[in-house]
Amino acid sequence: MFYDFDIYRWAWLLLPPVLRRTRLYALLCVLLLPLHLMLQTFRAYRESAMRRINVNGQVIYIEKALNDAFSPVDREIYITDTPDDTARVYPRPEYTLTVYEAGAEGVAYIKTGGEAKYTADYVVNVPLSLEMKAEDIRVIVEYNKPAGRSYEIKFY
Repeated sequence: MFYDFDIYRWAWLLLPPVLRRTRLYALLCVLLLPLHLMLQTFRAYRESAMRRINVNGQVIYIEKALNDAFSPVDREIYITDTPDDTARVYPRPEYTLTVYEAGAEGVAYIKTGGEAKYTADYVVNVPLSLEMKAEDIRVIVEYNKPAGRSYEIKFY
């Protein structure tokens, strides 16, 4: 591509053949050093951006991103569905009201008896050895999860 070139070779080719001497080339290399460092920084940023872009909301790609970041050898992180997912989709219609009172303030919460239990859409299972990196795991999952989906991180 246009960004993938050797800047020192390009400078050597732009020098006229009469001026291609060792000292002038060394001076030119010193002058091109900041541009070379910027090009290296750009290449590193492009590579990390391409890695991030290749991960989408599919479960297998989220697992891949997590395993690449935290356990590249053992591949211990995996994603499963929640066990009561069908209760969320098809709740039984019951129209009885139940009132719950919490605290001395007398705050009442009204809930129908047939409401489904709303839990996470999927569970990210992480080994207990990575419990200290829970926030980093949460950042990666938040970045890659589909919009409107909820998740839960469980340590095993």
